[in-house]
Amino acid sequence: MQWQNNSVYNWTTDNVVDWLVNFAHLPQYVENFRRNQFDGRMIPRLGANEKHYISSVIHIRDVRDKRRLIIKAADLVLFGPSQS
Repeated sequence: MQWQNNSVYNWTTDNVVDWLVNFAHLPQYVENFRRNQFDGRMIPRLGANEKHYISSVIHIRDVRDKRRLIIKAADLVLFGPSQS
C-alpha cells in the first residue's frame, strides 16, 4: 500500500492531535503539534525520527515518550488507523 493511499495521509492537525491523545497517550505534547501545524502527511517523519525531528522540531526530549511516539507512528504508517 502506498503511503498516499493511507487515510492518515489526509489527516488534519485536529485528527493528529486526537490520535496523539487517544492512541499514543501523549496529551502533554498537543501544543507542540498544534504549533507546528502537524498533519497526517508528516506522520512518517515521526516513525523514522528523521534528522532528530522529534527532538529538534516537536521538542520532545523524554526518551520514553520519543520511543512511544516512534512506535505508534510507525504502526500508523504501516497498518493505518485503529478500527476500535
